[in-house]
Amino acid sequence: MYDVPTEGWSQWIGGAKFAGEGHVAVSVTTVTNLVSDGCSDHSHSDPPVGPSVDDLVTALADLAPFQVTSPPKDVTVYGYSGRYLELTVPNLPGRRIR
Repeated sequence: MYDVPTEGWSQWIGGAKFAGEGHVAVSVTTVTNLVSDGCSDHSHSDPPVGPSVDDLVTALADLAPFQVTSPPKDVTVYGYSGRYLELTVPNLPGRRIR
């Protein structure tokens, strides 16, 4: 269980989302695999994503059709180490992102 104390954010399964302009979300989950294509092919990647954080970061950075807007880098937050990257969904003709 968690609290989302900031105005404009609300809880949803696995994370929090911002109800303001645009779409922003924070998700907490365990990733066991990715899809082949984030928008058009939701079959699982074969072979599956490897077990390490670096394997996941590499797979996310290569996931079509997303574009890396901030390359992977090491981070430390509240004493926990991790990796950070930003992905952007490109404006694809005929696709509506909800």
